[in-house]
Amino acid sequence: AFPCIDLPDRYVAEAEEKGLVADAMYCMSLLEETGIVCVPGSGFGQEEGTYHFRTTILPPEDDMPQVIESISRFHKKILEDYGGGGDQGTAFLDDASEAADAADAAQRLEREGP
Repeated sequence: AFPCIDLPDRYVAEAEEKGLVADAMYCMSLLEETGIVCVPGSGFGQEEGTYHFRTTILPPEDDMPQVIESISRFHKKILEDYGGGGDQGTAFLDDASEAADAADAAQRLEREGP
């Protein structure tokens, strides 16, 4: 599955001015700002007007909350800078964060016991 990201119109317009698809610009910026590598969904024939990315996340399990938080901060900054406002387009991050929290709790329980 490709997480669907909502991008503000101003961000999409800036990408187009640069001759890029918005999710490609998003992935390059994510790499430059966080070191996290993603592949734009536009390379996989996504539906016109939608934006996605694909990534393989391979850090140690203990680092997952930090990775998810880095992506979340990056995305929220785009929304703030380009007028996306609020929590628009962050549902995929909430789901991933909940999964990371559950994995962290399971790992803690395994180490420490009930």
